[in-house]
Amino acid sequence: MAISAVVGYFLTAFLFSEKEQTSPISMTENEESVSSFNTNEIFIYEKNNLPEHLETVYAMLKNGEFNQGNMKELTPINVFFLFLYAEEQADYEVQYALFNHDRIEERPYASYEEYEQASVEDQHINPFEAFENQQIMQVIMDESSAYITTVENQNVSFWLNKSAEEIWTANWLPLQ
Repeated sequence: MAISAVVGYFLTAFLFSEKEQTSPISMTENEESVSSFNTNEIFIYEKNNLPEHLETVYAMLKNGEFNQGNMKELTPINVFFLFLYAEEQADYEVQYALFNHDRIEERPYASYEEYEQASVEDQHINPFEAFENQQIMQVIMDESSAYITTVENQNVSFWLNKSAEEIWTANWLPLQ
């Protein structure tokens, strides 16, 4: 019993300890207090406005310059912001590049063309409406899986996992 209590204590301390992470958007004083009790950070995404360091990454993706070295530096929230921005721009090619292409059997679309066609057909639907003007939280589950959710409604989430190259990528059906 004592060993499980010690393991539980260290696991709790690890999960809820502060980690320094580079925030693409600064937090307000109130948001910092919410963030202070766990490793999850709070972000606000401004519609059609990427943080400056992500504008460079987006331009690289847009030009087909998928540099794995640069992509390894991205956090789950960065990938989410890129995916959301691509959605706002109706840039399905960038979105498609941000998916995890490791497991062919999990892909709901056999090709980019199929993904693009489905996206154009559903263009009148805003799947990210739940994230607009909300405090957004990045939750890293373990070394290879994470999700993005809102502070207000944690029933809506955007799931990511790491690719074989250790790059955070969007799951094929990211919104749950």
